[in-house]
Amino acid sequence: MPDPVSHNGPKNPIVEMRRMVKAYGAARANDEIDWSLGRGTIHALVGENGAGKTTLMRILAGLTAPDSGEIRVDGRPVRLRTPADASRLGIAMVPQRLALVEAFTVAENVALSAGAAVGRPGTRRAVEAARRAIDAYAFDLDPQARASALSLAQRLRVEVLKALIREPRILILDEPTSALAPPEVEGLFAILRRLRAGGRSIVFITHRLPEVMAIADDLTVLRHGRVAGGGPLTGFREDDIARLMIGRELPRRSGVGFPACAFSRPGFETAQAGKPMPLKASQPVLEIEDLRSAGASGSPLRDFTLAIHAGEIVGLAGVDGNGQEALVECLAGIRRPTRGAFRLDGVDVTRDSPRTRVARGLAILPPDRSRGGLALGMTLGENLLLSHQRRRGFAIFGWLRPSTLRRHAAQCIDAFRIEPPVPQAPIRALSGGNQQKALAASRLAHGSRALVAAHPTRGVDLGAIEVIHARLREERNAGTAILLISADLEEIFALSDRIAVLYRGRVAGILPADP
Repeated sequence: MPDPVSHNGPKNPIVEMRRMVKAYGAARANDEIDWSLGRGTIHALVGENGAGKTTLMRILAGLTAPDSGEIRVDGRPVRLRTPADASRLGIAMVPQRLALVEAFTVAENVALSAGAAVGRPGTRRAVEAARRAIDAYAFDLDPQARASALSLAQRLRVEVLKALIREPRILILDEPTSALAPPEVEGLFAILRRLRAGGRSIVFITHRLPEVMAIADDLTVLRHGRVAGGGPLTGFREDDIARLMIGRELPRRSGVGFPACAFSRPGFETAQAGKPMPLKASQPVLEIEDLRSAGASGSPLRDFTLAIHAGEIVGLAGVDGNGQEALVECLAGIRRPTRGAFRLDGVDVTRDSPRTRVARGLAILPPDRSRGGLALGMTLGENLLLSHQRRRGFAIFGWLRPSTLRRHAAQCIDAFRIEPPVPQAPIRALSGGNQQKALAASRLAHGSRALVAAHPTRGVDLGAIEVIHARLREERNAGTAILLISADLEEIFALSDRIAVLYRGRVAGILPADP
């Protein structure tokens, strides 16, 4: 492995950032960072949640003001006070936190971002410009579909399109593959390679090390706000990068298709999973029968049927857009199905309110933390309390107990390694990965009869994935019936006792997790 810290930057870089400092109170998100970007290269920026990656790139995109430091573009010092300053220099960023206008169409959102280049939102010229860009990049999007009706993966494609239509010289992508299925990831990579061949410079922020190895030319690893290592990707292995990211060795896993922990079916024991509860022939805890729904994203459920017993994890695998969001909304009580039934411990709860379902022991970890997952106007501690505030011990005569809340928040923050570890911190100020950890902690902090976990590790780092996976296994081993929805096949194989394949809104087949 190359020298972890003392590496030379690219010759004639397009961007140089020197001694960059950005602090939030006593915490330094960026602590004297030196970083540079080569011309016509794809540069991977990796690190744990809260390592300072997004903050550094938000400074370059004109979205965040640094406390000190110097930025040079094309060798000249620049001051990037606003995103417009960055845009004039050809810098565009696709944020992890999607920022679409819900009431606008795809074309209107693109036009709003591109400005005069494509015409005013709502005009025929703007629609045609969006359609040409969609065709050019082979995105599966309808330019006249409203943003509110799009799935999370489709919303991400619109954000990428908003940046690409401006034809930037420097493109920053913050966790762009977190909501994409493998074929969609390869499609995005084909676009990035084409942009690189045309001389564009790309910053690729990710936690997925196989993607780094597949697409990057250069690498920088941040840890605790400082550069832990980097340089040309040649000579780095995944294990080297992981060690630089978290400062320790990760447990070794077997091949991608069948990790060691995939053999956690009832009756088997693994070092990480412990002993699952044996399945019984008794009534399932979670039963879904002939469920039909149009779905918020236009991806309908068609006679979806599945049963999950106590002490098992059933993984639901499938390309995004086959009805996953509609299923979660129906189970959560947000959307009423047009047909079918949903039972908890034999009790039909199809028409019950979300509060009643929670009271009966159902927990939902939603797929999109910013839409129905977190209360962004509240603090970290308050969000960790969500869905538990009515539980015994948290309140007395309707009044919340401060000492219990503080203890609960401290336990969640410590168990899920949330940064900064400050319950009073606004949840909006946390990094995307730490927000996801907070969401997972709020849903997994107490045992439930049934748990629906949709993309539980989306956008989180390697260490946090370990924590969340371990917690899911603990819940399973304690007798919880878990439905795991994920576009990550490795995650599905690593955790599931059985795997249901979702295709066009129905279960196409059920497979054992072991080969």
